[in-house]
Amino acid sequence: MPGVTSDLSIPIVDLFAGPGGLGEGFTTFRAPGGRAPFRVRLSIEKDFWAHQTLTLRAFYRQFSPGRVSGRYYDVLRGTADVESLFARFPEESARAREEAWNAELGAVDQSELRRRIDAAVSQSDEWVLIGGPPCQAYSVAGRSGYRRTPYSKLLLPAGA
Repeated sequence: MPGVTSDLSIPIVDLFAGPGGLGEGFTTFRAPGGRAPFRVRLSIEKDFWAHQTLTLRAFYRQFSPGRVSGRYYDVLRGTADVESLFARFPEESARAREEAWNAELGAVDQSELRRRIDAAVSQSDEWVLIGGPPCQAYSVAGRSGYRRTPYSKLLLPAGA
């Protein structure tokens, strides 16, 4: 496919992805020689608005550097809508929507979660799991006890 990035990278699964900043850091990293060793294959975020940004960035990453449509920038400027952009690039938008999953960990069906993770990493022996702690549980308000949320229970110590 013209303009689409190679899929010979180490896949990343990003939990509590927010708008995708941690994943962006990994995907913009370049090894000596300029190769991008990482590719986000699945990002999971429960917040609707953060997920919208996550999906748009996933769409952007479907293209080689400098090959994304100018219409993408029109969307960022507010002079075009996301759906018209996605309609022009159905394959890339379908991959972006598959990559960016609007779901709440702990509330989604565990078999669906496993299916999506397996699909994201099945072509590689090596893969990376990243994710920030859920902000609601680890914010200043959460630490002060002012606001308790169930999200702090989603993180378990290694080996648990």
